[in-house]
Parts: sequence; C-alpha cells; structure tokens
Amino acid sequence: MRTAWPWWASAELDLEIPDKTRAAIARVVEDRQQWMEFGAQDLGMVLIGCVEQARRTASARWASTARELFAFLGQHYTGPRGLFLDAATGSRRRFSSFATNTYLTLASYIYGEWSGDEHALRSPKRAPGSSLNYRVRRESGRGSITRPAVGS
Repeated sequence: MRTAWPWWASAELDLEIPDKTRAAIARVVEDRQQWMEFGAQDLGMVLIGCVEQARRTASARWASTARELFAFLGQHYTGPRGLFLDAATGSRRRFSSFATNTYLTLASYIYGEWSGDEHALRSPKRAPGSSLNYRVRRESGRGSITRPAVGS
C-alpha cells in the first residue's frame, strides 16, 4: 500500500500534503474494513503515519485513529510467542518475516513513545530470543533507534 509512505514521510520531513492527497489517504486509513487487508508493513507505516500526523498537527482525529490501529495490531498481528504476524487473515497470517517484525516493532516503539503506552514499548521485546530488543530515543524531535549496550 503506497498510500502510507507519504503519510509518514510528510510528517517526518515537515512537509504539507496537498489536500487532494490527504483526502485520499484519509479514506484508506479511516476505512476500518480495509484494515483486515493490510499487510504488516502497510499497518506499520499507517500507524507511524497516524502518530506522526497527530504529533505534527495535534489532531484528535489522528490520535484516536493511532490508538485504534495499535489495538488492532495487538488483536490481529501478534502471535502467541510475541512475534508479529504478516497478515490479519488468510494464508500469510502465520508467516513472520524479518520485515514484518521490523515494521511492526518500529511502529510499536514510535506509538509507545508518543502515547506513553508502556505495553507498546514492551510488546516487541516479548519474543523469546528476539533480536528486536531496541530502544527508541527522541533527539531534537526526531526518532532514532539504537541497539542497547551489551549487558543492559
């Protein structure tokens, strides 16, 4: 879903989205029935985009959508051992790729840092033997991900 990329990128780069493009993105993001069709990467980028739009515009609309998306992620994209799943339904549901876990881990951390939701910050770390044990640090309004020091 290419719609999610400009949503996130415009907020990250502090650029305005043209009204026509914003309306098209909003139609996709706000269509709850379409969420079941999102791949993990799509969901991750849409969630990050909503968080960044909420952060940038202080919009209750996008803050509410971000909260709903994170709840949806937990209900439909989290496997029993803590790894993220590739899809909400269908044959790809039980797949869990590196890309799947990267996008949804990043989205969880960004959402958790923005919302203060400790569960969002802990959920990617639950997977046994996970290499996804990262910390998010905000510097000058921009996020960065760092690998924890050995022994921490």
